[in-house]
Amino acid sequence: MHRNERRSEDSRDLEDVLDTLKEEADGQEDGRLTLGEVIDAFRHRPAGTLLLVPAVVMVSPLGAIPSVPTVTAALVALIAAQMLFARSTPWVPGFLRHRGLAPERVISAVDKSRPVARFLDRFIRPRLQPLTGEIGRRVIAIVCVLLSVLTPPLELVPFAVYLPGTAILLLSLALVGRDGLLAAVGLALAAAGLATAAWTLL
Repeated sequence: MHRNERRSEDSRDLEDVLDTLKEEADGQEDGRLTLGEVIDAFRHRPAGTLLLVPAVVMVSPLGAIPSVPTVTAALVALIAAQMLFARSTPWVPGFLRHRGLAPERVISAVDKSRPVARFLDRFIRPRLQPLTGEIGRRVIAIVCVLLSVLTPPLELVPFAVYLPGTAILLLSLALVGRDGLLAAVGLALAAAGLATAAWTLL
């Protein structure tokens, strides 16, 4: 069996993020899981993983909670912007770090998202790696910043935030898994999301 095939079968990039989120939520005793605690749990992971975390929240059932897409989009913009300058540990302002959700809501969203995560993880493997190389990472970071800026006004349109959220999710997964094909799909979806946002807001 080829190495890439093993990587595809054994990949748990997205499920691993969900597992960590659930562990953090299970460990809370004060009835609140803050964004700062989540960021700290992923602090030593690659930058693509830190980008993946808010994207997962955005496209999960948590994304239907008012203001959650805006907060997660702000975090995506901060992380992506700092990726452009190769900052390994992103800085996040206190007012974002202290935002939180009830742990039971996080656990419920994780459980509902797991089948989709398992499905996506089956297809992630290193391929077309120049698309996730240094230049590719910078392009993805810029696109994620643009998508994040357009996300808050899209909260006014039912389900509209799921399009840029899904694009960010695919792009961050592509970075973590070094999957250039997934990056290409994510960029195509991002273009559709930007076009939809422009049409909706103009």
